[in-house]
Amino acid sequence: MITRFDHAVIAVRDLDTAMARFRELGFEVHPGGRHTGLGTYNAIIRFGLDYLELLSVADREEAIASGPSGRALVEFLDRREGGLVGYALATSDIEADAQRLRQTGLEAVGPFPMERLRPDGRLLSWRLLVPGGVPWLRPWPFLIQWDA
Repeated sequence: MITRFDHAVIAVRDLDTAMARFRELGFEVHPGGRHTGLGTYNAIIRFGLDYLELLSVADREEAIASGPSGRALVEFLDRREGGLVGYALATSDIEADAQRLRQTGLEAVGPFPMERLRPDGRLLSWRLLVPGGVPWLRPWPFLIQWDA
């Protein structure tokens, strides 16, 4: 069941430059970490539980090889400096949400696990459900359930 808005994803070509620009605008920007096996890394701008994710490509070849989502992100950033590429809604039961989507005939990838190490060494883990298969550049959200 969807419980709240979780975060918006803003793709950026250069993460350090984007972090500096958002700081100049008055935001408190924190390094996020690297998404192992996906060739991406991020920074976070928090608003309580909700946040903006600044997402960039750390390793182009790894991002492309990671699958359709990685290729779509690389292609987007090849054409643009950056921009809003997606948003996530938090859920309390991602398995049930996946079943409901499929029962209505909607194609979805997942739920599948993801994780990254924070700069403080803490491991964050979550599961994603992606209607339509690719989370980027779609008019609908993807779903996220954070692990405890």
